[in-house]
Amino acid sequence: TLTIANDSDAQATATLRLVTAGSVFAPAGVKPISVPPHAVVRTYLDDLLKSDTAKDAIGLEIDADQSVTASLRSVVDGDLSVLAPGRRVFTPTTVVVPGGSKRLVLAGADAVGVATVVAHAADGTGLMDQRVSLQPDEGASVDLPDRTASVDVSPQRTALRGAVLVQDGGSAVVRLRELVRAGAVPAVAPGRR
Repeated sequence: TLTIANDSDAQATATLRLVTAGSVFAPAGVKPISVPPHAVVRTYLDDLLKSDTAKDAIGLEIDADQSVTASLRSVVDGDLSVLAPGRRVFTPTTVVVPGGSKRLVLAGADAVGVATVVAHAADGTGLMDQRVSLQPDEGASVDLPDRTASVDVSPQRTALRGAVLVQDGGSAVVRLRELVRAGAVPAVAPGRR
């Protein structure tokens, strides 16, 4: 179930697009979704996501003429999953992932660029080092070794959105995000007279 919320004073029209490794497109027959002002609309995507049109899809993109918030709720093999959009990643980032079969999915490039993907085992051993080409209106998918415990993703010449999909007796999605590299630390010192 796709849920779209519109907090503006104007009606929003949202278009659903599928992201594949070769393109981003609006499937034929899928009508734009109208979301009234200050309202929430739910759309069932079961038929679309089970269709041949979506068989190579690695993601969904919502394009709207107003600022909206979207989430996707799905049940796959008995696992409930609720996903919200990931934020753009502009600088190198690292994500820790659980064990099991996993795949890195990248999309949302705003320019032609590359991402360097480095996978590490729990003991720090390098398992994979690969450059992935990125461009607007395309996605990319990289299978990661099962022993991967952390993944470094370094975008170059473009920003991106991404997530690691994990399957091991269940499913999980771990989104990429900007690392917090600085922060305010409270300090107390004796006063001077």
